[in-house]
Amino acid sequence: MSNSILKEKLNNTIIGIFGLSNTKANIEGILNQILYIIKDSLNIPAAFICLYNNISKSLSIFSQAGFDTANINSSCYPKIGRPCTGAITEKCAVAYGKSEVCSEDIQNVLYGNRFAASDLAEEMSVIHVPLLSDNTGTGILHIIVPKKL
Repeated sequence: MSNSILKEKLNNTIIGIFGLSNTKANIEGILNQILYIIKDSLNIPAAFICLYNNISKSLSIFSQAGFDTANINSSCYPKIGRPCTGAITEKCAVAYGKSEVCSEDIQNVLYGNRFAASDLAEEMSVIHVPLLSDNTGTGILHIIVPKKL
């Protein structure tokens, strides 16, 4: 994909997300709308958001667009040093803990070989984007993208 096409898609994505600023939906509804805007604008197979729970001290999947993540048993405890399991990986914890964008090959991330049958695992990566509020990590946006985006 050329840089100009990618820039146009990213601009359309941002415009779509800004268009939600006057939405009176609950947080889950808004996050789902954001994910579908990202997925559809960039023509990617999936995106999902993990939010941090202050009570359990863990990150867990909150919203998703694309493939079914409902049956993925995932948890990550970035603040207490417990290992990550399921769909969340150590790079995800790095993204959360250091507020850095990280990426890795999809086969290292998704549990249960969700892409194995379609051979997408060889062609996809996941980007972990930390979500911040007042300079504090509140979650992570995970975007499944082709390696050759």
